[in-house]
Formats: sequence, C-alpha cells, structure tokens
Amino acid sequence: MKSRLEYLLLVAFSRLVCALPLEAALTLGRVLGFIIGRVVRYRRKVALENLRQAFGTEKDEAELRRILRGVYRHFGQMLVEFCRFPVLSGSKIERLVTMEHPEILEEAARRGKGVVLVSGHFGNWEMMGAAIAHKGYPMRGLVANQRNTAVGDLMDRFRRCVQVKPIRVGISVKDVLRALSRGEIVAIISDQNAGRRGVFVNFFGRPTSTPQGAATIALKRAVPIVLGFSVREQSGRHRVILGRFPDPDHFPPGPEGVRAATQLYTQRLEQYIRRYPEQWLWLHRRWKCSPA
Repeated sequence: MKSRLEYLLLVAFSRLVCALPLEAALTLGRVLGFIIGRVVRYRRKVALENLRQAFGTEKDEAELRRILRGVYRHFGQMLVEFCRFPVLSGSKIERLVTMEHPEILEEAARRGKGVVLVSGHFGNWEMMGAAIAHKGYPMRGLVANQRNTAVGDLMDRFRRCVQVKPIRVGISVKDVLRALSRGEIVAIISDQNAGRRGVFVNFFGRPTSTPQGAATIALKRAVPIVLGFSVREQSGRHRVILGRFPDPDHFPPGPEGVRAATQLYTQRLEQYIRRYPEQWLWLHRRWKCSPA
C-alpha cells in the first residue's frame, strides 16, 4: 500500500507541475525544497555533517547552513524539472539549456567506440542527458534501482520522454558494452560511496570510496571519456559544460590506471562543487566507508 501511494503521489505531482507554467512550477519546487529540508528534515543531519567535513576549516557554521538551505532549494527545483520531462519538447530544451564545448563530445563520438560521459549528482544531471539527446546523440544513462519498483519504472518513463534510455545498475555490464559498441553515449554518475568495491581516491582531502566502473570500462575498451557538468544559473537556465579527458592510453594498465583516472575526474568534480556548493547532492553518506 505504501509503495502504491508513493507511486500515485509522484504521478499526481508530475501532472500538477506539467500543467503549471515553468516559473510557477519552479517556485513550487523551492517551496518543496524548504519543506523537505526544514519541516521533514530529510537527511538534514547527514548533509550538514558532510558540509562540515568538506568545508569545516574554510567556512563558518552560518555559511554552511546558508549553503544547506540552497541545497534543498536546488533539490526541490530539480525534482520539479525532472517531473516535467513529459512536456519537455525539443524547443523548450533549447531555451532552457546552453552547451559549452559541444565539439568535445563530437570529436569523441566520431571515433566510433562510443563515449563514457562521466558526471556526478551535480546541477541537474538529468537535464544534461536530455540536452545531449536533443542534439541527436544516442543517449543511455546508467541508473540506480529504486526500492519502489513502480516509482523506478515511472522515472525511467520520464527519461524516455526526453530520449534518454536507461540501463539499470545490476544488469550485466554487457548491456553497457553493447551500447558502446553501437557508438552510443553512456552516462555514468560516479560520485557516491561504493563501499569495498570502490577505489579510494582523494575527495575534499579525505580518502573516499568511489565507483570505478567508468574508468574500468573506458580503459579496458579504449573508450573515450568526456566530462559533463550541468550548472543551474540564477535565470533558471542550465549551462552544460563538457570537458576533455585524457585518452585511455594516457593511463597505466590495470588497477593503477583505474585509480589514476578515477582520481582525476573526482578532482574535476570537486572543483565544480567548490564553485557551486549548493548544487551538489550532499544528502548522500559520501564518506560512509573508510580504507581498512
């Protein structure tokens, strides 16, 4: 019954924000973020502790709490934007999103080996996938399984509305390799705690367990990596920034190369988080696992 109710609430919320003008929907999103952060207090302690661990020696408590309010405000707007995917046409994407350095993605795609697009839970990463798909690239996204399978299926339908085809985590890696062999772009969000299966790299001055799948696949298959980050601007628009990444043969073979590549794109992500701290998902227990 609880799962069914969650699904129905998400359907109703999506229909509501799809019916509203964009600015009204974003205002609703900011209100929703306030409720999640200040009333429900969803993972508020986790997020604040993460901010203290990352910036404790650089920012005072008042500044950290100001950032935290921005985190929930951004999170609420992002939820609204995602639930509006059923009415997000190509012309609307063009008005909402600008893309910097699209030639980087074009050069990588022309190699014919597919592209691993590495990003994090930063900005509106789902909107970035929609914008790239709108440019005509065959876009796949590696997505996590949801505890509520009906909600997970609905989220996948939202993604398909903007021509992003999901690949569920836990499905054989062969699906990712098949997509790459067809020249498709596979987006991998690589910034959550990976437990003992991850590789430990430096993130905000601490050894941090990080998923190594993106680097492992790219280096083994000589698939080019492109970095992608979506930044929310004050105007409500989004700026997708594509970045170059060294070729796979730049890294040593084996685990050493995987670690070096993972460290490099984790370092790039940290640079963006430091510039726009309100736009990263601090609600995740990022430093849950420590090296043995």
